[in-house]
Amino acid sequence: SAAPPQKVERDIINIDGEGNYYIGDSMATKEEVLAHLKVKFKDFPPLQIYLRADQNTPAKKIREFVEMATEVGAIDLIFGVYGYQ
Repeated sequence: SAAPPQKVERDIINIDGEGNYYIGDSMATKEEVLAHLKVKFKDFPPLQIYLRADQNTPAKKIREFVEMATEVGAIDLIFGVYGYQ
């Protein structure tokens, strides 16, 4: 029988319009997000991350997150935008 397809771990990180980070639904500091990504990357390389940003999220927060993702070695970063009417 064929092996089941490999499960891909995709982490969802949200950034709201004020630039606050959330791991799933839980608010988190930049340091907590970075620590979370390091743990996830250690357990599930290569890490795919889905970043959901509000339409009002400051661009500098998105750049900051991209730098963190790069630091931990994430190779697949997917962006989504929410908040449009």
